[in-house]
Amino acid sequence: MKVRNLRSKWEGAMFKSSIVLPLLGVMFLAGISPALDPNDPALVGLWLCDEGKGDVVKDSSGNGNDGKFVGTFGWIDGKFGKAVLCKGGGSIDVEISDSLNSITDALTIAGWFRVDAPSDTGPRRNGAYLLEDQSNVEPVPDGWSFRIWTDRGITPGFYGTTELKQGEWYHIAGVYDGETVKLYIDGVPEPKALTSGGADWDAKWSGKIQTPANKLQLKFGPEPYTGGMDEIILFSRALSDDEIKQLTKGWASVLGLEPQANMLPITWARMKMIR
Repeated sequence: MKVRNLRSKWEGAMFKSSIVLPLLGVMFLAGISPALDPNDPALVGLWLCDEGKGDVVKDSSGNGNDGKFVGTFGWIDGKFGKAVLCKGGGSIDVEISDSLNSITDALTIAGWFRVDAPSDTGPRRNGAYLLEDQSNVEPVPDGWSFRIWTDRGITPGFYGTTELKQGEWYHIAGVYDGETVKLYIDGVPEPKALTSGGADWDAKWSGKIQTPANKLQLKFGPEPYTGGMDEIILFSRALSDDEIKQLTKGWASVLGLEPQANMLPITWARMKMIR
């Protein structure tokens, strides 16, 4: 029995090796070189939004930061797999945790968003950070904003100037490294930052990010958001430009599972199988 088990394990290992080694060559030739580590200890939350049913958005980071629907939400086809459909009101609540409270020195919050009607919010931990669609009374109503609260107070803003189209998916990311605030649209840094009053701002800021008694809400409750949300991610560090660009390819690319146009279907299937 032991000999049979050992032989079975050996054959399984050889089978995987026969797949993995050629695939490594395929991945190299295809240019798949993940800049991000899926086991990064700074990964606080990863909401892929692929459940497709129910009232919970699972956290795939391993930290247990699941989001709970409070109000009426739905599920739609997303940028990758399924996505959450927000219908204006309600919130998606993530309870306070040690991992959420570890975000003090730096931050990256990002996701795919499709705004379908005038909106005024997005993911937000009030008193700590927000990433949200600008309302019709803010500097660029079809743009996005990223703001943080530190021990210096809330930033004057980072109201982006890029106007986005309703009904289309965009990747939005906010990054704070302890000295500078950045906003990215589809992997490209916004060229200009505006204050809440619409004035130019050099986006320099400093201080510890606050850890308030407020929970994180993937969709902030007091303000409206109508549209889709997909692959929301939260780090306790500042991602680089290249890492932000990789997020725009989907979380599967971080796992080295990015399908290529010239890749055989059997190769793609085996890549997913051996993960």
